[in-house]
Amino acid sequence: IALLVTFKRRKQANEASRFLALYYWASLISISVSYLVTTPYLVYFPHLFRSAQLFILLFMPLSYFYIRQTISYKTLGLIDLLHLLPLLVFVADYFPFFLLSGERKLEIWRGLSDYRLKAGFKEGWFMPEGSHIIIRYASMMLYWILQFRLLYRKPLQSSGEKDLASPIQLTWFRWLLWT
Repeated sequence: IALLVTFKRRKQANEASRFLALYYWASLISISVSYLVTTPYLVYFPHLFRSAQLFILLFMPLSYFYIRQTISYKTLGLIDLLHLLPLLVFVADYFPFFLLSGERKLEIWRGLSDYRLKAGFKEGWFMPEGSHIIIRYASMMLYWILQFRLLYRKPLQSSGEKDLASPIQLTWFRWLLWT
């Protein structure tokens, strides 16, 4: 899907289609890295340990921007940089961990006994253990609510605004949100 959305865009590709392509790429990378962490194949890519969270924290705002751009044609502004706050907190907390050698990361990974511990996020610098999981799920819920609000808000009536998405598009977006 990521390849199709990236390379088979229509000629009039807009900003929304770029958000959709980035969303699928971030999803693909996060799923791939999560797979590596839960299998023995991480030994070939030790520097990817704990990096799936980076892409998870990216694909949530990307899906929101896609729906927002498609429905209301609102472009990015400076205030939208706030959507990167959870990602920046994670990078700041895990910066010392990301600087570790691959061998040291493998030692830490091997020291964890089960998947629950592998997903526990206890190697951070200043955040308590497991807090990044709470932030991730809270962000997911927040973005779901924001997208839900976008779909059910009242249309703007001013004549200077672009037309909102068609009812067929809104039906597709509702299915997207519910699934």
